[in-house]
Formats: sequence, structure tokens, C-alpha cells
Amino acid sequence: MIRIWFASGLAALLSGCATAPSIATAPQARALVLENFFVGRTIGDGIFVNTISGSQRKVHVLLDGRWNGRTLRLFEDFYFADGERQQKTWLLTKTGPGSYSGTREDVVGTATATQEGAQVRLAYDANLVSNGSQIQVSFADVLALEPDGSLLNKAVISKLGVQIGEVTLRIRRAR
Repeated sequence: MIRIWFASGLAALLSGCATAPSIATAPQARALVLENFFVGRTIGDGIFVNTISGSQRKVHVLLDGRWNGRTLRLFEDFYFADGERQQKTWLLTKTGPGSYSGTREDVVGTATATQEGAQVRLAYDANLVSNGSQIQVSFADVLALEPDGSLLNKAVISKLGVQIGEVTLRIRRAR
């Protein structure tokens, strides 16, 4: 009896684990090269959804990227609809064809990014502040070029393998 209960509980727990998001792209879509897309000014608009409570939070982001031939420095200014503002800086170093390692102020350890055609997959752990306390979560991002030249970024946020949030952000070149 205990084995059945344990197996049922384990199956329920695993079925709730977060999985990386997916974005359909056309087979002939051009490759997404981070240092090409993000150099200069880009802007984005999106939404964070708390998958536990259902609450939503809109966000606008200004990004300024600089490439020195090896490292992409990406300055991010986040403006949330509730008035909060955050600034973060990515340092993404090219480690090989289509692969990068990265750091940011709130990232624990090192982020990894891998190009797969028109998409880049980004994975990292980060310390976020929620209700005045710090919480370590995992991000699984997919960035994909869209036919109109914009970039769609979808991310799943999880804690101990359980999905707690989703982010969808559309980024475009600034005019």
C-alpha cells in the first residue's frame, strides 16, 4: 500500500515538473545569432504570468547591446506596469559556434546558451526577490526569430522542478 501511494505521489510530482517552452519556426528561417540581433538598441514588451496564482504583470524593456568580438554585453532596463524598475547586465561570451556562457548580477553560477537554427535556448538559475525575500529559481528560455524580424522570447520559471511562472516577451529593433 505504501509503495502504491509513494509511486502515485511521485508520478503526480513529476507530471507537474516544468518543461522548456517551445516555439514553432519555419524550417527555412534564418539563424538567430545573438551578437547580430542584440547589438544596438532593441525594445520589448511582454507579460509575466504567475502559474500558481494566475496573476499577471506587464513589462516593457529597453536593451542596449555591445559586441567586442567575443562577448556580448547586454544592458537591460525593465519597467513593470506596477511602477517597479530593474536594471540588469548580461555578459554572454561566445565559447564556440552557436554556444555561449553567460553571467548576470542575479544569475547563480553560469548560464548556457545554445543556438539551434532560428532559435537559441538559454538555461540558468537566478536569485529573484519576491515579497522582500530572495528565492532561487531556474529559467528555461527559448528565443526565436519571427518572420517580421522580431524576436519572440518565451521562458518557463521553475522551483525544484515545479513550474511557477511563464514569461512571454516580443523584442524588436528600436527605430
